[in-house]
Amino acid sequence: MDKAVLKYIKAGNEKGQIITEYAIIMVMCLLFILALMVLFYYLTEYGERLLDLVSIDYP
Repeated sequence: MDKAVLKYIKAGNEKGQIITEYAIIMVMCLLFILALMVLFYYLTEYGERLLDLVSIDYP
């Protein structure tokens, strides 16, 4: 086969891999943001209670 044809075939395969990797990274970023949002919600909702549980009361 001609080198140009092999190069075109290789580029087509890499394009599919790049799209797949991009989609996986986007899903991971969205899950990370979702986890941060959940943590932020619970820390603001129960923040005072959590501080009371872990804080030390000095006389």
